[in-house]
Amino acid sequence: MSDDLLRELAARVGREVYVSDWLEITQQRIDRFADATGDHQWIHVNPARCAKESPWRTTIAHGYLTLALYPRLRGIVDAERPLYPGVKSILNYGLNRTRFPTAASVQRARSRAPHFTAVGKRVRLSP
Repeated sequence: MSDDLLRELAARVGREVYVSDWLEITQQRIDRFADATGDHQWIHVNPARCAKESPWRTTIAHGYLTLALYPRLRGIVDAERPLYPGVKSILNYGLNRTRFPTAASVQRARSRAPHFTAVGKRVRLSP
C-alpha cells in the first residue's frame, strides 16, 4: 500500500464517506435467505400469520440477512464506484458489538471512515 494511499485514508478518518442507495428487502429475498440458511421462522416467511400476530403486521428480514447485505450497503463491493480507490480488497475482520435493535424491511447505510493501523501493505481497522 502506497504512502499516498495511506495519507488519503488517514484524511478520511471520522468523515462520512458514503451514503448508500435505498435497498428494498423483498419477501422473495427473505424467502431465499430462509432457504439458504434453513431459518423458516414464521416471523420471516409467513405473511398471513404475521398480518394477524406480528407487532409489525408484516414479515421482517432476518438479522443475519441485513448483516450479509452490509458490504453492499457500505458500498465496498461496487467496482464501478470504489469507496477507497487504490485498495485492492477489503476483508471482513470480524464484528464488535453487533446488535439488531429493530426490524428491517428497507435498508440504507451511512458510513464514516474508520480509524486504522497500517500493517505492512495492509490496514487493520481499529475497534
